[in-house]
Amino acid sequence: MWRVKCTPLTDAQEYNDILTMMQEDKDGNVTDNTLRDLLSTYNKELEITNKVVAAAEAEVPESGYDTSQYYIVPTDPVTGAPLEPTGVNADNTSINADNENSSADARRITPTNTNAYSGYLIGDGLAPNGETVTMGTSFPGDANEGDFVLRLDFLPNRLFRYNGTRWTKMEDDVRSKLTPGTGNTQRDGFINNTNTFTADDNTIATSRQALSDALKPRED
Repeated sequence: MWRVKCTPLTDAQEYNDILTMMQEDKDGNVTDNTLRDLLSTYNKELEITNKVVAAAEAEVPESGYDTSQYYIVPTDPVTGAPLEPTGVNADNTSINADNENSSADARRITPTNTNAYSGYLIGDGLAPNGETVTMGTSFPGDANEGDFVLRLDFLPNRLFRYNGTRWTKMEDDVRSKLTPGTGNTQRDGFINNTNTFTADDNTIATSRQALSDALKPRED
């Protein structure tokens, strides 16, 4: 008489030989299904992981600091003095809410200092204060002073502002999605580094290596 204690078979590495065996149908024909396909919870766990990632992306859609909700006061590029966005200088004390001298077609003064805030990955390619941005691979020929253009042929995309004579760089769109991590974050540059390098013996190796490759076990 045998006394046997049985436990459920789990999808673990030590049972890989058993789990990868092809199954047979009722007629004895070998199928494409393995025992892992019948017992493993891999697909369900992968589905749960994808749901968690989708929820995380909804909460934090992009990496870096979001400064789009902050207002930037336009300033004089020479003196740094604040300017009135409607085009009237702030030093003019004769202008009030009842003044009718300022016409409705007055040109708005857009900020030239989009880098008013500093932090980790704040460039988003958006014009400050909700100004209109034209996207394209070339500069428009009929631009007015203060217009913004996001050049899509730059990597990362680059935001320019027209100062009346030429287009000046404002910022690069360095904010990127956290998943799958193809942007300019520290994770992309270090943890997920897929670059290669040439060693002293002219062999090419990947920058990212497993610890098992870097630290070889030695016998006592």
